Amino acid sequence: MNPSNPLPSRKAACQGFTLIEMLVVIAIIAILASLIVPTISSSIARAKTVACQNNLRQIAAAVMTYAGQNEGDIVNFQRSTARGHSENSVWGGLLVESESMGGSFSDSPNDINANTAFRCPAGLADTLWTGNLPSGPDLAPADQKNVMRPWAAAHDLNGETKYVHLWYAANADTFYHRWPFTRQPDTKRATKLSEVRFPAKTVMFYDGVWCHNRSDGRFYGRHGTGRDKLNMSFFDGHVATFEAQRFAYNSTDKYAYPRFRK
Repeated sequence: MNPSNPLPSRKAACQGFTLIEMLVVIAIIAILASLIVPTISSSIARAKTVACQNNLRQIAAAVMTYAGQNEGDIVNFQRSTARGHSENSVWGGLLVESESMGGSFSDSPNDINANTAFRCPAGLADTLWTGNLPSGPDLAPADQKNVMRPWAAAHDLNGETKYVHLWYAANADTFYHRWPFTRQPDTKRATKLSEVRFPAKTVMFYDGVWCHNRSDGRFYGRHGTGRDKLNMSFFDGHVATFEAQRFAYNSTDKYAYPRFRK
């Protein structure tokens, strides 16, 4: 700087980033973001998968506890007043009522209790599952969200109808006494835990809504970055992740894994 001219030149005062330099910086940021975002998404998806697996282990342990309290009986899938019974019951409600696992009931089906191990962390808690059961890999956008929502299951508690919200489906049959969890009318007895011949292969619960119910199209992917994986728990207590696909309900192969019959 010239001592006789203390002000900087006009050129020096206006000097800054050129357009090319700014474009280069933006390009670098975009490249870094493209590398980081998939990693973050993958980590979040993995965390949800692990949390879901822990939920399923907790529920499986509760089923074992319930059986220990009830002469080895496996909790029934559902008992409904619509079929001539004096009360409603559902597997989740029985586990909570018996204190086999923690949880709480809601007074209204629309009062969704999302703070529970019955909630898949990849599921939604905005509205209820509407009862629509789409199948196949190419679900409509509305159905893709629908199968992420809970079923509000009615349960009679001390003479009052309460609700427990379930994001997991049971390996159950609402018509025939063939599978571990079954609708339990007066003419049928509960399945004994000892009657499950292949506990390491027989499915307990899985990512889904309602129950298996002899339909191969009730298994929906909720996990993985592409929602192409689902979790299942088994009667020996372990949990595994599978590619979302249809499973044959009528398989009689005793070596099949996973299997859906006793």
